Amino acid sequence: MARPAGTYAPNQGLRAAGTLDARDSLRDNRVTAMTMVHERAARPAMSAAPLVVALNRPETGRGASRVQAPARVLRMWTVLTATDRVLHQPAVLSPDALPRLRRSLQVVRTELAGSVSAPLAAELSSLLPPLPASPGMDELRVECACLLGWTGGLVVAILDQVELAAAVSALAARASASPGSSAPAAA
Repeated sequence: MARPAGTYAPNQGLRAAGTLDARDSLRDNRVTAMTMVHERAARPAMSAAPLVVALNRPETGRGASRVQAPARVLRMWTVLTATDRVLHQPAVLSPDALPRLRRSLQVVRTELAGSVSAPLAAELSSLLPPLPASPGMDELRVECACLLGWTGGLVVAILDQVELAAAVSALAARASASPGSSAPAAA
């Protein structure tokens, strides 16, 4: 069935009368992404518990270290990677860029601290002392490198846990699909 001009068609983007240029293509991608978000929000909520990643076992004597918002940690890792690229560009940044980069790194630090358990937040604050009011380029590079390294460790732990959960889930699915087999004994 043909749709009227100016309407959204799935997998086709926004089609308006006339020709499409690069701006229209970019707009199509944004509309498609926004539509996907709205469609996802309209679906009934799933009852699955949010993913929390445990990084150590409580019997080690330390408090349990957990990543309570792994998706946020992954987003902050992406922001840090982009910031690191900006900080290492050969072009000289304008003087206005340094305060913006400082604010961006401070927001990332705050978001990371709010995404992890108290022991990990304390570790983060002990590794990274507060930046001076007017940091130089070198101080921003060090701050970004430390945040990026620390966050990279969390990302590896998150991915390890997701991979382990997928393997356990696949094993359980295979065990329940096999006739006459019982679930594997707990270790």
